[in-house]
Amino acid sequence: MEQIYELAYLLSIDTAEEALDEIVGKIETILKTEKAKIIKLEKPRKIHLSYPIQGQEGAFLMSHRFQTEQEKIINLKQSIEKMPEIIRLLIVKRQPFSPERPKEKPIKKENSKAEIEVGDIEKELDEVLK
Repeated sequence: MEQIYELAYLLSIDTAEEALDEIVGKIETILKTEKAKIIKLEKPRKIHLSYPIQGQEGAFLMSHRFQTEQEKIINLKQSIEKMPEIIRLLIVKRQPFSPERPKEKPIKKENSKAEIEVGDIEKELDEVLK
């Protein structure tokens, strides 16, 4: 059964902006080779990294949303990891979007076995404090 996945990856900041389209094309070719259906492609954007990765302070962040069978994810990941321009890679399974809000469960009111009145509490406090 096919699932929806999101592939997010970081490209070296040293990558020329003109070469980004070529790299995206390579990744799309890998996805198509594994018979994945590309749903959405995010444009690359420069980001500052919270900590250095492979000695780099910044990177290009890119993501693809695609649909494929679970068995093909390992091959996809291994093929993409071989690309030298990619410094970090993550593939996550996405849940299909549902515009309907989940139905809220009614809150059950707990029935106390014995209702305590304020006067009873005051009497007990007086006894304890004596």
